[in-house]
Amino acid sequence: VELTGMRADGTEFPVELALDAVAGTDPPIFTGTIRDITDRRNAEKEREELLRLEQLARVDATQARDQLEAILRGVADAVTAQAPDGRLLFANEAAVELLGYESSEALLAAPIAEILDRFEILDESGRPFPVGRLPGRRALAEGVGGDVVLRFRVRSTGEERWSAVKATPIMDTTGAVGMAINVIEDITDHKRAELAQRFLSDSSAVLGSSRDTTEALRQVASLAVPEVADWCAVDVVADDGGIDRVALVHHDPAMAELADELRRRYPPDPRSETAVPAVLRSGNAQLHPEIPDELLRSAARDDEEYRLIEEIGMRSAMIVPMVARGRSVGALSFVSGPSGRRFDEHDLELSEELARRCATAIDNARLYN
Repeated sequence: VELTGMRADGTEFPVELALDAVAGTDPPIFTGTIRDITDRRNAEKEREELLRLEQLARVDATQARDQLEAILRGVADAVTAQAPDGRLLFANEAAVELLGYESSEALLAAPIAEILDRFEILDESGRPFPVGRLPGRRALAEGVGGDVVLRFRVRSTGEERWSAVKATPIMDTTGAVGMAINVIEDITDHKRAELAQRFLSDSSAVLGSSRDTTEALRQVASLAVPEVADWCAVDVVADDGGIDRVALVHHDPAMAELADELRRRYPPDPRSETAVPAVLRSGNAQLHPEIPDELLRSAARDDEEYRLIEEIGMRSAMIVPMVARGRSVGALSFVSGPSGRRFDEHDLELSEELARRCATAIDNARLYN
């Protein structure tokens, strides 16, 4: 029985009274003990308070988590959370779209190796970027935040993108890294504009610094590889109406020699409905984001030409006329092969602006001569 006792100073305190009957006694005899249970009562109150706070914290944490997820799902930048073993714990809609999955559930269920294998990760200079140096990996392994600018190519499509990636480690109650938060900002448009402006500026400087137009065009072609394409060719309309190839640059010199051999053995047909002759006649650019095998076969005049074309490797191509005063004076050809890059409208706009500057340089040189 729990009762309330009173001390000599008048203060009350909880006590526990226990009575036990002594067997075999007549009249009955009882023994009793009285114990101060103040400490036990205080401990019980503390436990009840902790349970109450824990329940409140659980409710608040759930609400906070739901609110946080609702906020992050609406963020334009891709946001993911990684467990210490690298698994994704959370991904907002922007991350799902960026990483190429149909839903957040499918993304979270995918092994991290499968996710990374979808992309070719490069640094700003186009060199392979070590996976171990990704900010998220470093945050989990070293407990330090960091950021880096990456360019990456989607293996399935050849599309190239740029991202600013930042990671922050989140520590648990023991001081260990409990997770890493990654924020991935798509800066593709910004980087493309920056690189395009730099490329055009460098090309204009080359074209304006030499009166030897042929040499200047060769240097421009060199600037375009590999920044714009895997290889670049410059063809100029000769005085007799023929087509002179004044430059051919490939990131692999052996492939450049093979392309030269192809041209020597199979010179362009001025009446052709494809490639450089057609572009020179029409004055209209040609963009082939993907070169199907049927197109290569139809362009080849025999099996040997097709074999050489296939050996060079052509995945995507652009052919842009250089037009001065309403007349085609030449053409720029850009081809993507082993890199897997696929040209798009942004690349075409850059190439057309370069072609205009080259055409002006050619026309000015001829007027000067």
